[in-house]
Amino acid sequence: MHLLMFAKYSVGAQRAAPALARHLLCPKTTPYSAGINKAEIERLASEEFAELFQWLSEKDWKRWDKEIEADSRAGRLDFLVREAREEKAKGTLEDLWPRPCA
Repeated sequence: MHLLMFAKYSVGAQRAAPALARHLLCPKTTPYSAGINKAEIERLASEEFAELFQWLSEKDWKRWDKEIEADSRAGRLDFLVREAREEKAKGTLEDLWPRPCA
C-alpha cells in the first residue's frame, strides 16, 4: 500500500490535499465510518485520489515514526538489539539486502 506514497506529485497537490481531506473526512457522519465520506472518495478523479492518498500516507508514516520513537524510548525494541548482537557473536547475522556485485 505504501508503494504509491513514493509517486511524484506537484507542489499544488501538496497544498490541495489537506483541504480535500478536510472536505472528505466529514465529522458529521456515523461514528462507525470514522467520519469518512466514502461515496465522495469513490467519485474522486484519479489525480485527486492520488493527492488524498499521498496526504494520508504521509500522515500514516508520521504516526508510525512516532510509535517507533516511543517504543524505542520505552525500551520495547531493546530485544532487537540483543538479538542482533547475539547473532553477530554467533557469526550468523545476515545482511538485510544482498551485497552489490563486485
